[in-house]
Amino acid sequence: MFTLTDRGKHILESTAVKGLVREYWKKSAVRYNKAHQSEREHGSWKELLKTILGPAGGLKVLDVGTGTGVIALALAAAGQQVTALDLTAEMVEKAKANAERRGLVVDFRIGDAEKLPFADNTFDVVISKWLLWTLPTPEKAVSEWQRVLRRGGRLIIIDGNWWDFRKSWAKRVWYHLLAMPLVLITERRYAWNSYGHLVQHLPMLSRKRPEADVELLEHFGFVGVEAQTVDIPIAQTFISWLKYGYQGGQFLVKGVKA
Repeated sequence: MFTLTDRGKHILESTAVKGLVREYWKKSAVRYNKAHQSEREHGSWKELLKTILGPAGGLKVLDVGTGTGVIALALAAAGQQVTALDLTAEMVEKAKANAERRGLVVDFRIGDAEKLPFADNTFDVVISKWLLWTLPTPEKAVSEWQRVLRRGGRLIIIDGNWWDFRKSWAKRVWYHLLAMPLVLITERRYAWNSYGHLVQHLPMLSRKRPEADVELLEHFGFVGVEAQTVDIPIAQTFISWLKYGYQGGQFLVKGVKA
């Protein structure tokens, strides 16, 4: 039984985990931004989003967990009205600079994906990329995303099974013998300690995905829920592929608010 005491402990644990997640991305903002702002990657996301949302602009879109603005900028370039939110101020600063450099208008905010500062029924589309796996309470997040969507609005989740390499001997060997040493040499950081200590506190990492994502959306009443693979590589250069290619591919799950 889930008692009030249990709930209090869960809230404290969730807050602590969020603090650690924020600290990780604060330190990673410069590195992450450098790795994900190529014209090739920007163009690939723009084309994918155009396929999903259609060629017409003018949609009111919320990009949750925007990071340095990859999805937000692709949406803005396609003519959408974009609000983008991230937990980490350092990521938002990079995203603003990227938008200014490209001459794009995006309303960037600092905020929590599990507690959105927006009214009910505000957006036509809510989208997140590489976010859900980092959240301590993903059910709370999806509930919030549903709340701010208008009736008939679309929820789009883009993510991957980043840590399932632990179940694969080949990926495990690649990670320990190749990826970790390269990260240490080129980025001067020990990859295992950077996020590995948080894995046990992040529920989506222990679930079979994207099946778990489909089930989650259906639980909150989304209809027409379906999953598909995303062919855009997570690593855009050969060196970055050697460091991060072991993580595998991405998927996309989408549904409509009934």
